[in-house]
Amino acid sequence: MLTLTIVLDSNEYIFGLSEQLKPSTSLLKNLSGCIIKLPRFILDELHDNLEEILLKKLYRLINNAKIEIIEEQIPAFLIEKYQKQLPAEDAVIAGYCELLKVDVLISENRHFLVDFHPKAFKILDAQNFLNIYMEK
Repeated sequence: MLTLTIVLDSNEYIFGLSEQLKPSTSLLKNLSGCIIKLPRFILDELHDNLEEILLKKLYRLINNAKIEIIEEQIPAFLIEKYQKQLPAEDAVIAGYCELLKVDVLISENRHFLVDFHPKAFKILDAQNFLNIYMEK
């Protein structure tokens, strides 16, 4: 099986851990075979948005799935590169994906990026990721 390096947007963790969205929940249960990178700014956002019981589930997931927390700061030139096409927060996550040589960014709320096709990585929602890479 192909080993993919992925970044999950904060909404994937929120929807999956709280079981609000079935594809996100399925995704979090099927991360084997993936290298998962978790930039610190996404982890900080999760701390701001998850109640304590879900934070405990998050840290179990981080330990069990061997999710790598990335402390490295993103170089300004990468943010600037993507700010030409994206809002600031999205430019940061896109820059991280390129910096970390990610294959796929998985997100549920990046629908306005439909016309944005970076050369460095793909952008998929959880269901499409599962359909393409996991359910074969």
